[in-house]
Amino acid sequence: MLDEDFWPKGHAYKDPTALYYALSTIAQCVAALAALMGFLGLCRLDRLRLEREQAIQLMYRQRNISGQITGALIGLEVVRRSEG
Repeated sequence: MLDEDFWPKGHAYKDPTALYYALSTIAQCVAALAALMGFLGLCRLDRLRLEREQAIQLMYRQRNISGQITGALIGLEVVRRSEG
């Protein structure tokens, strides 16, 4: 255990709640960091989705396909229309 003569009176190691507050603060910082990483990841995914839609619309314009088509199978639609 701790040597009673080593630590000065009133030191943080003598306070039973100091460790709890320190660990609680560390946990809150980790949770905030995880939330920030999740937010940045979602922003990146949204930007990639927008870039994909722009690229598909550019392909439509280059192939003179009229109308704005969106959806999960849009790549297959572009291939089908370009072959036909």
